[in-house]
Amino acid sequence: MSRQKRNPNFTNAEITILIEEVERRKDVLFSKHNSTVTNQAKKGEWDHICSKVNSVNTSYIRSAEELKKKWSAICSEGKKKFAKIKREQRKTGGGLLPADCTTTPLEEKIQSILGETSTSGVGIDTLAQSERDESNEVERKGGILTESLSTDQSLEVSTATTTVTATCSETSKPTSTCINAPTRKRKQDLQSPSLELVKIEKERLEIEKKRMELETERLAVEQKRLSIEQGRLQIEQEKHNIKLCQLGIISNATVTPIQ
Repeated sequence: MSRQKRNPNFTNAEITILIEEVERRKDVLFSKHNSTVTNQAKKGEWDHICSKVNSVNTSYIRSAEELKKKWSAICSEGKKKFAKIKREQRKTGGGLLPADCTTTPLEEKIQSILGETSTSGVGIDTLAQSERDESNEVERKGGILTESLSTDQSLEVSTATTTVTATCSETSKPTSTCINAPTRKRKQDLQSPSLELVKIEKERLEIEKKRMELETERLAVEQKRLSIEQGRLQIEQEKHNIKLCQLGIISNATVTPIQ
């Protein structure tokens, strides 16, 4: 059984761009709001960051999910180091700190970002979390609506039964009419939650449709990028073959022209 190939480590250039882009887009990425529009905006920002990071890396293509995990790891490591620095500062009373307690410009940027996001009480969100929040919101609305309507229906049926019974007693109508009157009202009331749930489901499907459209656009851009990359590799291969031919290692017949 073959082992799954491990993703290459992040280069210094990738990490630098990741931190700089997160700092530039922190107002959107760490927004307190959690609406559908805000979540889509956050996803778009992570896609932009992904494009920026991949622009300096031609050997491996990173995904937005990879970058989120890496940012989470950077934050975790940063918090540990900043906590250690504080402990050492208390020990030395503001004196000289150990060599491993010095910070780089990038680490200072991380500290600045963490300081702002911690005061706002917002952590690192993911696309999966956004989708779960949307689904939970729909279920919560449906549950509250059903429970509320259930209570209202019981009260209305009880009131309607009392009213109709009193009316039937006064007018001496047949008993069957008194029983059927609240039943018809209850059937009408039961249609209301169904309509609300249908409306909520339509909204959810519309959100899902928009998400799929955005994903389709992203895949189209990715396909174009891969096509350009393939062309570049073809040209590099052709140049390499020409060099080998000039050195006499291979013959002209084996050189494949660029398509």
